[in-house]
This record gives sequence, C-alpha cells and structure tokens, in this order.
Amino acid sequence: MIEIYTKDDCAYCTMAKDLVDNQHSRLGVEIFHMPTDISREDLMVKFPNSRSMPIIVVDKVVIGGYNEFKLMMKDIEMREELIDDLNKGFVKVTFTKKDGTERVMNCTLKSEYLPEDYKSDVAPDAEKKVNRNILAVWDIDVSGWRSFRVDSVKDFLWSRYPETLEPSEVEGHPV
Repeated sequence: MIEIYTKDDCAYCTMAKDLVDNQHSRLGVEIFHMPTDISREDLMVKFPNSRSMPIIVVDKVVIGGYNEFKLMMKDIEMREELIDDLNKGFVKVTFTKKDGTERVMNCTLKSEYLPEDYKSDVAPDAEKKVNRNILAVWDIDVSGWRSFRVDSVKDFLWSRYPETLEPSEVEGHPV
C-alpha cells in the first residue's frame, strides 16, 4: 500500500500523484491532501521528522519524497518487466551481489520448467511478507530457487529457449 501526503502549490506533490495516476494505478494508492484530508498538526504528529512535501509511505514505511518515490517506481517497473520476461521464457540476469561481486544467472519462472512440486501461481515464499525488492527465480544452471535484489540488477537479456542466452540472439534490457 502506498500513501502520498500532499498540499496545495507543491510541484513535487503533483509529480508524485501524476506518477501513480499515469503508470501505476493498479498499485494500492491512497492520497491524503492537507488540509482537506489531514490537518497540518496531525501530519506533524504522524511524521515528526518530515520537513518537506510530499511525504510518501510504502507498506507503512516512510520512504521520503518525490525523488525517492521515483527511484522506487523505477525498480517496480523493472521488477514487473523482469517477471513478465521470466514468465515468457528465460532471462540472463547480471547483478551485483551483496559482497560487491558481479553474478550472471540464467533463470526462469516459466511454469513448464519449474519443479513438479511447484506448479501454482503462488511463489514458494507466499506466506512470508513480500519484499518488493527481492525476486525469487528458478536458476536453470543449478536447478534450484535463487533470489536477487532488483535494485542490484545491472542488465537482463530475454530468450525463448535456455540454450540461446547469447547476446546476439536475445532482446536486451540494459538498466
């Protein structure tokens, strides 16, 4: 759930609202306008450390203002594109690991390539709280579930078939 707290005559507030209106209306978004929906006093009590507008809250965590929100939305767009590509075929993902090294992983979410004990639309960790920045995938090279942080992805390449994951034969998505 995304909450956006706005006020009149605020260009960044308008840009934040436009970002969700134009591209991400399917996300759970609630917009609170000061002073119509919330008073200045109530806003200051609710967000005592915030000194500028808009105030943007994602899953009950204050992420900051428009610039932080725009970066987060870019990661959401990339995640959606990655998931779409993974469901259609195979993706070679290049990302930076936590220790700073680069890793290349060939992976998929295409149902016919997933293990027999996993043939549903529910991710294996569905009972857990979902971290939108972590993407769990089937690593075709090790035949196991692996994950990576979406914000660490440097590049991804899509292919219909796992044996064609070569740059000349795939559609590229530089980040």
